[in-house]
Parts: sequence; structure tokens; C-alpha cells
Amino acid sequence: MTDMISFAQYAGQEGTSFQIHGEDGQILELLISSVEEHPGNPNLEQFSLFLHGPKDPLLQSGTYEVHHATLAVHLLYLSALARDEEGCSYQALFNRLK
Repeated sequence: MTDMISFAQYAGQEGTSFQIHGEDGQILELLISSVEEHPGNPNLEQFSLFLHGPKDPLLQSGTYEVHHATLAVHLLYLSALARDEEGCSYQALFNRLK
């Protein structure tokens, strides 16, 4: 888990999935629905991952170990955004020095 997370690493990963261990030990699959860059400060790399998962269970906002088939294992802070009949949406927001 020592790889530096970057926008380039996640750009183009839409449609792929993370596996996350839920609070009860259940493995959940979250689909990367979009990767959005937030330009503004030339000294910062700012971007968001938007994820979509099953309706139940709703993951509480917090840090989770995420596994991806082609990316390194990372600890990501996920914020729950919405929950409806189609599932739950989450965001991971990144702000890092270039």
C-alpha cells in the first residue's frame, strides 16, 4: 500500500470494480462509475472517484482497504453520497501536492 495515488492511475478505470471488506466482513463490489479531475491550483492534483455499490449494506463514511484487479491495494476514505432503489453511491476525494 505504498504506491502514490494519482489521477493518471485511475483515469480510464471507469466500469472496473473495487472489492471492499465491509464492516461485518462481507466482501462488497463497488463499480468505478467516474473519475473526475478538479483543476484549479497548479501545485495540487485534485480529483474524485465516484463509486456505485449495492443498496445493502450501506457503508458508513470511513477508511476502507480497497482491492482492484490491476491497481495496487489502497486505503481510501469513502463518503456515502446517496442511496436509492438502484444502490449506494460513494465518493473518494483526493488533494495532493504535485
